[in-house]
Amino acid sequence: MIGRYGCVLLLLGVPGIIVAGAFSVEAYLRWHWESAASRVAIYSGARTVLQQAEADSSGKQIMLVPPNRWPQPITALHPIEVHLAREGVYIEMRQVFVDESGYFVPREGAKFKPLVGRGLSYTPLGNGVWWYHLAD
Repeated sequence: MIGRYGCVLLLLGVPGIIVAGAFSVEAYLRWHWESAASRVAIYSGARTVLQQAEADSSGKQIMLVPPNRWPQPITALHPIEVHLAREGVYIEMRQVFVDESGYFVPREGAKFKPLVGRGLSYTPLGNGVWWYHLAD
């Protein structure tokens, strides 16, 4: 297993040549989970979190979802935390000091218009899943 803060060494064998390179864990996570099937699983898990929250209706703006409430597709990601916010579900995959990134599934799906600013950016991955990055 790869640690969250390490890096992955990639070796490619070409006849007579070995190419080595390293890329960040964040790049690895995005590459690994960007297949359509994985995005569908992430989306499905996040929708389950949203449905559970609607049943609970605690009324909080941002709520930390405890690990025992994470559906299997989200648990399989081994996230740091899962947050439920007014705009959707944030699945935090990486955190270094005040820098954080991970998957985001909006409540409103196709109606979601990302508000970019204050160090927050969103990148669409497809199938209703976005990659978010927050840097203060």
